[in-house]
Amino acid sequence: MIRVNDAYAQGDVDLLRLLAAEWDGDAAVAASADDSSPDRLSRLRSMVAAARGRLARVRAELADVTGSGLGPLLFTERPPGLEAALGRLDALAGQLRSRIEERRRVLADLTGARP
Repeated sequence: MIRVNDAYAQGDVDLLRLLAAEWDGDAAVAASADDSSPDRLSRLRSMVAAARGRLARVRAELADVTGSGLGPLLFTERPPGLEAALGRLDALAGQLRSRIEERRRVLADLTGARP
């Protein structure tokens, strides 16, 4: 779903078509696995291969997310004291926002502009 949303946000019609075909292919394999024809084992193997492919893509995406940017902060156990440090940073950010707003009001008074 994330891949579909990203493709849609980027306006990538070709990728959307590819993802739709991928989804339709998986659905067709799943639907045909319910019968008892002689080649059912072949279709079941195809389903397993498709599931393994999806699992590999999920693992790769998870590795990308956890290994970059804020991933380590979001997906690993937080060391002791980190919560307190983050709380102090939040308080500091609040103080800075208040000072910025105060300075904007002073500037608006000096220039006669409305904030």
